[in-house]
Amino acid sequence: MKAENNYKSDEYFNTLKPIEVVVINGRIEEAIGRFRALVTKERIMSVLKEHSAYEKPSEKKRRKQRESIARQRKTEAMQRAYKNMNQDEFDNLP
Repeated sequence: MKAENNYKSDEYFNTLKPIEVVVINGRIEEAIGRFRALVTKERIMSVLKEHSAYEKPSEKKRRKQRESIARQRKTEAMQRAYKNMNQDEFDNLP
């Protein structure tokens, strides 16, 4: 089975600008850390993953629903933690 070219991803990659990281005093580890931070900040890897293969509309819909549910759960957990934190502060008042 022959792999087909994904022209949409090719168009995207042609629009990317090069990322340059300067190595200071031979500290490659720090340069790698700055590079990872830049890649994360610009969401390059997540976009690369999105463009690497075709996603059926039904799969995309399911993924978006799962992400939405995960965000809601995270928000609710943070709200519960904040609420409990505030109650504990009031319980300790003299």
